Amino acid sequence: MIIDKNKSYPCFCVSNYDVIKSLLLFVKKNKLPLIIESTSSQVNQFGGYTNKTPKQFKHMINTLCKKVNYPINQIIIGGDHLGQFPWRKMKINIANQNAAKLVEACVDAGYKKIHIDTSYKLLDDSKFGKKKVLNRSYKLIKLLKKKNIFPIFGTEVPFPGSKVQKKLQITSIKDLDYEIGFYFKSLKKENLNETFACVVEPGMYFENQKIVKPKINFLKKLKNYNEGKNFFYEAHSCDYQNFKTLTSLVKNNFKFLKVGPELTYFYSRAILKMENLEKKLCSNFSKISDVILRNMKNDNSHWVEYYKGSEAYKNNLLLNSKLDRVRYYWKIEDVIKSVNFLKKNINQINKNVLYNHFKINRSFIKKFSKLDNFQLIILFFLEKTFIKFYKSCGFKF
Repeated sequence: MIIDKNKSYPCFCVSNYDVIKSLLLFVKKNKLPLIIESTSSQVNQFGGYTNKTPKQFKHMINTLCKKVNYPINQIIIGGDHLGQFPWRKMKINIANQNAAKLVEACVDAGYKKIHIDTSYKLLDDSKFGKKKVLNRSYKLIKLLKKKNIFPIFGTEVPFPGSKVQKKLQITSIKDLDYEIGFYFKSLKKENLNETFACVVEPGMYFENQKIVKPKINFLKKLKNYNEGKNFFYEAHSCDYQNFKTLTSLVKNNFKFLKVGPELTYFYSRAILKMENLEKKLCSNFSKISDVILRNMKNDNSHWVEYYKGSEAYKNNLLLNSKLDRVRYYWKIEDVIKSVNFLKKNINQINKNVLYNHFKINRSFIKKFSKLDNFQLIILFFLEKTFIKFYKSCGFKF
């Protein structure tokens, strides 16, 4: 797959095996290209929270492509927020070295779309501002090496996972102009692909139970600014936005629409709904929600900074927040065992009972008739999101 300057694309930032498999089944059936991305927290040279390096992540995708018979050359693998983020609490030298090694590992693994993000104040940073951010970005730009990589720059978005640290500051055109000039000069100096996308903050984000739309008037200013210039915009935190909002982003020269937690949120909805049916029809249960909650309470490092309030409120958020911090726990051994137990139970349930319970329409069943019950339900819960993002980018079905 080659990124077409005249098209916009959804970018699926996800490392969950079942979600990626569903994506591949969907794009194969509908003959669509695919961009899959891993964040610096999910996948890095030390394994990240998925225990995968960039090469291992690519290998997993290649293996899944062979399983579902989808052409690997129709996929672009990207790296998101590549920089110091996972090591932001470390000293400058260590964090910068790790960031450089991560970019090199992604380039060596064959990633074709790379977002460089150096916007994080490090442990021993005394003064921290835009110049320092851009200087650190340039050191990583030099590592891209190849002209066939589509670079992404810009930092003015919430942390990966959409945690809003403070009141969002909408990107100013003045600041944007300064950055754009810097990126053009840097790419030209290194003889790299001079077409790129820039991440800006249009005031769009999501929280535990809240979705905030972008400022439409600002989008128009962005479009006016980049008319005739050889760069585009990338939208982060597009999760849970409606079709109309996503379409307005595309109309205002956003080439890439990023989505991540929305995917795993609906994956977890599918799992929990299957567990409800399992309890009604099966003699032995997976107890998946109990297993997940136990692991989340044993290790709160992935959610404690995100979920505030009373104990009852936090307990409800553990499985139901739109930030979907559950996604960090699917790779734990006893959670995997519990999911596999659930899968076995669901696959033994009469198909008609299953389809009636989930109100799955016959055309969908016919379209994916070769799938087992478990995979069919996962795809059923995710398909609306897939369709919404592809259609908003102008793809026809």
